[in-house]
Amino acid sequence: MLRALTSSGLTAPAKPLAELARTKKDVEKAIVEAEAGLDDDLNTPVALAALGEIARHGHELADLCQKRRKDAAFVGAAGVVAQQVIVAIERVAGELGLLQTPPAAYRARTRERRLLLRGLTANDIQAKVSERAAARIAKDFARSDALRAELEGLGVSLHDGRDGTDWTVDQ
Repeated sequence: MLRALTSSGLTAPAKPLAELARTKKDVEKAIVEAEAGLDDDLNTPVALAALGEIARHGHELADLCQKRRKDAAFVGAAGVVAQQVIVAIERVAGELGLLQTPPAAYRARTRERRLLLRGLTANDIQAKVSERAAARIAKDFARSDALRAELEGLGVSLHDGRDGTDWTVDQ
């Protein structure tokens, strides 16, 4: 959600808005706390707590923007602060060695590892998902339900949506 705020009409108002100034100040304080913790004999719990604070402020900012989405000036100004929050998260997480893998690559790697642990392949699962889709189109709901149950037994959850069926491997 923060990245979405940064993608449209960023505007820095002449006079900082109180809510946004407070968020910016709190994020800057959390960065200082994280770096102080890491400088103090690599006190990672302090740095992780500060990272959590930055993330919390980011969530609060996103929620506030959702509530005030019709106020273009506020949303534009919030986008500037959202960009600062993103930079802060990346900075502190980077110092901790976190968030180094793109989300899509992480999901793919995790999926492959979970499949490997179960002795399955993505092609096997996709074949069953496709077979289930065909059964649903043919209105063979008993077969469709049986395939869903079989996949659930293998530790695979199905997620039906407008664009078809996606699947995840359970932990």
